[in-house]
Amino acid sequence: MNLSRIKWLNILLNVLILVVLPLIGGMLIYFYIEYIFAAIFIIPGLFAFFGEALKNGANTK
Repeated sequence: MNLSRIKWLNILLNVLILVVLPLIGGMLIYFYIEYIFAAIFIIPGLFAFFGEALKNGANTK
């Protein structure tokens, strides 16, 4: 890919396109999936925990 007439700039741009952008994309996908797991598993668990605590209250019999 010839993006520029300057050789070193062309090398840097190729490295950016072929190496850095896929790495950043992979990191974003990883964090996105991690947040989906948090939304699916952790948040409903917290709601259930606090809901059970509110239902039982101070029932220590």
